[in-house]
Amino acid sequence: MASSKRKAFTLIELLVVIAIIGILSAIVVISVMDARNDAKNKRMLVELNQIRSIAELIMGDSGSYSDLCDGTDNTLNQYNLKYGEEIENLEESLNNTNGSNPPAACYLGATNQDYCVSIINASGNTVCVSDVGQIGNDTCSLTNLACGQ
Repeated sequence: MASSKRKAFTLIELLVVIAIIGILSAIVVISVMDARNDAKNKRMLVELNQIRSIAELIMGDSGSYSDLCDGTDNTLNQYNLKYGEEIENLEESLNNTNGSNPPAACYLGATNQDYCVSIINASGNTVCVSDVGQIGNDTCSLTNLACGQ
């Protein structure tokens, strides 16, 4: 009579399988987080491009960018009579997308003929848009209005 001895998995084999599953799930989670950050960063670039478009509309209306930035705190001017609601929505979206990083900064040149808007994206890099229509990786300030140049 043949013995019907059933072989079971050993504890080591089970632990190895669990470890492999854990490593694979960690890789998937990291990939998903990277994809989310990439999506947030792309969204920020689109919104910066929309700010550039609004800036050009402001320039066309008034001959200067003076209504784009609030000079008191270097933020975007939500109180612009014609485009304030759009600016407010874009600024809120940008600031929500960048998490705990500082809000978008907006700087005007001395003659209000040039501007630069910058924000730190989800990856921790600074992105900006300026009056030359360029979107780049730079930090704007009163002394640096050239974005990515």
